[in-house]
Amino acid sequence: MTDPGWYQAQGDPAGIVRWWNGTEWVGEPTSGSPSTPASIPPAPGSAGAGGHRPLASVGKRLGGRAIDFLIVGVFAVVMFVPVIVDVVEVLGDLPSGASDSEIEDAIEGVVDGDSLAGRLLWISVIGFIWDTAFTALKGGTPGKLMVGTRVVDATSRAPAQWKHAALRALNRLLGLVGLISVGLSNAVSGIGALIAIASLIMLFAHNERRTVMDLVGGTVVVDK
Repeated sequence: MTDPGWYQAQGDPAGIVRWWNGTEWVGEPTSGSPSTPASIPPAPGSAGAGGHRPLASVGKRLGGRAIDFLIVGVFAVVMFVPVIVDVVEVLGDLPSGASDSEIEDAIEGVVDGDSLAGRLLWISVIGFIWDTAFTALKGGTPGKLMVGTRVVDATSRAPAQWKHAALRALNRLLGLVGLISVGLSNAVSGIGALIAIASLIMLFAHNERRTVMDLVGGTVVVDK
């Protein structure tokens, strides 16, 4: 095998091919059939050997994430409405010119640490279930579907299964780690920030625009 083309590599399952450049295997395996030597490898973002959908653009990826962020943000605000109302009421009862220490004492008097932890717990768990279920059952979260993208298996390009969706959504549970120990909160925040920054860079640098959680879940985002 010396001519460039799409071939099935030894050990790969049936229906999976790789691009042979004449010297070595390059790029990612994909679904399809062995092709003639004249075939050329797909450019990043275009349809591949199996005729699968093109990769979702960076703009669509960011747009879908922004929509999901707004949806989750609204849910989080609703969860904390009782706490916000209590804080507003207690601050309204303070005399004008109250000191900073008086304001802090008043807020601490109505904000229950256990209640806050419980609400954060629910936000994390529901966020994980919401992301996993939508991806496994519908092919993507509401934000992704609204911008016309979906999550698929990175190798076969088949619809994402529950295992892919759950692994991909694991970062939603980072907040739970911070509830185990107050001392871990800063570390959790740092990990979350690093994942977000690394994922943003990978959207532009990775040849399949796969983020950190795409690599964890074995997925890629394509046009719907």
